[in-house]
Amino acid sequence: MKLRFVFLCYHGFGHINACLKLGRLLKQAEHQVYFAGIGYFQEYVLSQGFSYHLLKSYPFGLGLEKWINTLKKQKHIYLGSLRDRITDSIYKSREVDLYWMLQSLKPDIVLIDARQATDFIVMYNQLKSKNIKVAILQPMLPLHLTPGHPPMNSDVFPDAEGSVKKAIRKMKWNELIKIWKKKLTYLGFDDKFLIRRRIRKNAVPEHFISKAPSLLNFALQHIDEFILVPQAFDFPIVKFEPTRHYIGFMPNEKRNDTVDPEYKKKEAAIFSSKTSKNLKLLYCSFGTIALEDKKVVLLFLRKLIAIAGIENYLLLISLPAQREDVDKLQTSENVYIFNSVPQLDVLRQAELFITHGGINSIKESIHAEVPMLMYPIHSDFDPKGNAVRVAYHGLGLRGDIISDGEKAIQAYLKELLSNPLYKKCIQELNRKDAEYTLDHFLQKINSLTPLS
Repeated sequence: MKLRFVFLCYHGFGHINACLKLGRLLKQAEHQVYFAGIGYFQEYVLSQGFSYHLLKSYPFGLGLEKWINTLKKQKHIYLGSLRDRITDSIYKSREVDLYWMLQSLKPDIVLIDARQATDFIVMYNQLKSKNIKVAILQPMLPLHLTPGHPPMNSDVFPDAEGSVKKAIRKMKWNELIKIWKKKLTYLGFDDKFLIRRRIRKNAVPEHFISKAPSLLNFALQHIDEFILVPQAFDFPIVKFEPTRHYIGFMPNEKRNDTVDPEYKKKEAAIFSSKTSKNLKLLYCSFGTIALEDKKVVLLFLRKLIAIAGIENYLLLISLPAQREDVDKLQTSENVYIFNSVPQLDVLRQAELFITHGGINSIKESIHAEVPMLMYPIHSDFDPKGNAVRVAYHGLGLRGDIISDGEKAIQAYLKELLSNPLYKKCIQELNRKDAEYTLDHFLQKINSLTPLS
């Protein structure tokens, strides 16, 4: 039976890219696949070969009011944000948008990105009345506390019991502080209040609402959740949840990347130099760098460039930054910096990947069998947790981007380049990941039942 799938992805390229391989496999099996989201991502998704349903609204309850009012160039950002919260305007726009999406696309199954699980609240009554199946799609590892695991935003190993408890206390305290800051800022109309208000008004059963501490504003339970990593990448599971399904990395090896024109001009010369001079290629990317992290990242890159000169490494850096920032980096022979590169192609040529710990970059590095040196630069969500798992499973090493000096970084690089164990561990994980097939996913999908 051919099914109609709708992917409701969070508005970020990382979240969309994580779903493209799964979407392509479903299309190849002659299922109908639609992505739904805001206009900013429409052209990109269409270029990947998928149908796109344009939404003009944003998920509610995620604290997006300030960002939305900034986009709209409102004169009084705070007052506009407070008004939106009091009047529930973001929810109301979302409700209309998703109503017509369901009417237009008539999906059999809606896959909601875990980051915007509040869309379940918005669509609950329609999903139930139309017998539409629904599941959560988790592009990264779950961000709520799992028994026996440290929080995803901590750099703690699971067997360090005392440190795990400390990390959990820290996470709960930090989340409590965030909640109370928003309560005070928005006169009680914080994200949690907005979500609870709509759960009551839409009569969503408490049975579906997770009470587990989470790095997200809202999470569901007793709803099937598909996690886009193999179980072998996670820490050992103490207690398996029957609704949690690992479905493998599914890296999108056919993605169409936007590439810096300067890279295109120099690509052939770079790889010709690698071959002719027998150089080790180090590839470094920190993804999108927040303004507050820029200084730290640039300081680290200076150290890395100096090491590349000493060791005669070929160093390729992807750095989406202003020209004046790039000019501050004293490059030397065999060091190249570009705004963007075709990461999949570069990884196929690289001996080592230096990365911030985003899950998509990790997936692609593992797929290319390239060991990793992890330098997480923030702890809001998953990079620290990902880096710990890379180290735990012997897929690479992790460092401290602030405190590591040139000697420490140099030692990490030499270890990763000379020790074959890391590549062997990656190959073993790839073997386990290959066991996850489309049939495995569809078996789980076929077992879904409509909301009762």
